[in-house]
This record gives sequence, C-alpha cells and structure tokens, in this order.
Amino acid sequence: SKFISANAILIDSLKEKAKTNRQFALSLFADLSKIPKTNFSFELYKKANSDTIVTIDKILNDKFIYSEEINNSWTILSDTLNINGFQCKKAVQKFKGREYTAWFTPEIPISDGPYKFKGLPGLIIQINDERNHYSFELNSLESSNKETLTPNIFDKSLIKTTSKEFKNTQLKSSKNYFQRLEQSGIQLNNTGKKKLGNK
Repeated sequence: SKFISANAILIDSLKEKAKTNRQFALSLFADLSKIPKTNFSFELYKKANSDTIVTIDKILNDKFIYSEEINNSWTILSDTLNINGFQCKKAVQKFKGREYTAWFTPEIPISDGPYKFKGLPGLIIQINDERNHYSFELNSLESSNKETLTPNIFDKSLIKTTSKEFKNTQLKSSKNYFQRLEQSGIQLNNTGKKKLGNK
C-alpha cells in the first residue's frame, strides 16, 4: 500500500505540467494560491505480511529513501462501533510514545490502515491518539488500478539513508535553513525569516 498526501499528488502533477507548459508555469508563479498546500511531503510504502516500511521524504530539494521495521502490537478489545456503514472493532496500542485507539472492520479483510498502522484482522477505518493530535478516518473507498504502488528504488535522484541519519540531516538542515535558502538564490526579508522561523 502507499500512503501519500492527496495535495502532494496534485502538487506533483502541477510541477510536471509546468515543466512542459511555460505559460502554465508563469500563471502558477503569478498566483501561488493556485498551488495546494500539504502538511507532509513523505510517501510510505507497506508490503503485506512484512513489518518493513519504506519511506521517501524530502529535505528542501533532496529526496531520501530509507526502510525501517515497524512492529504494531495491538490489543483487541470487545467494543464495537458502526462507522460510515462499517461494523468495527476496537484495538489499542502504544506507538512512538502515544496511546492510539483504532477501529477496524473485519468486513474488509485487509490488514492495513493509514500512516504506519497495520497488523489488525481488517482495514483500519478510524484511528487517533489520546490527545487527538493525530486523527485519521476513512471517507471513501475507490477501486483503482491506475497507479503502481511500488517505490522506484532505482530512481537515481533518491539518496539512500537510514531513519536515524535522515532525522539527523533534517535537524541540521532546519538549523541551516536560511543559509541554504540564500545559497539557492532566495532572499528573505526579516518578516519572511521570522514567519518561516516560527513555522
């Protein structure tokens, strides 16, 4: 399975169109509000019957790829709930320091869910952490065979790394963010620096 921001897909398609259509590219630069926003740029790939998750993520213009083992240790409870027409069962687990509650349906016998969550005897329909900082809910299901779900590991632009090395590079990059922006030719005034710094 592939987990990706819907807006990230739109952004990529706009970039591809802009590469071949100069007039379209100029219209995008003239009105940046036409470019959708996304809170995350990473792509996650999960394979059935495997704990390995492959991540492709960006730091500025560089794209990185790494694998990590994720062991989802669920406790299935007796609670049931109907969500969007699906009869669901409740499961809980601690994951990366947070307590998550998931509702999954055995009606769809696919052991998967959003983000890095999987490992239940049915598709996860809804999941959130105890403080609702992270919350996912299935809105709709569509049948599609248009897109391959396999990461292109032979893409030469991808920098192979590990999860730990990626996080270290991300930390260093955020510390040197303004310096790297200026090296790439982008100049920011103090207001712009403050706004980006806060973000």
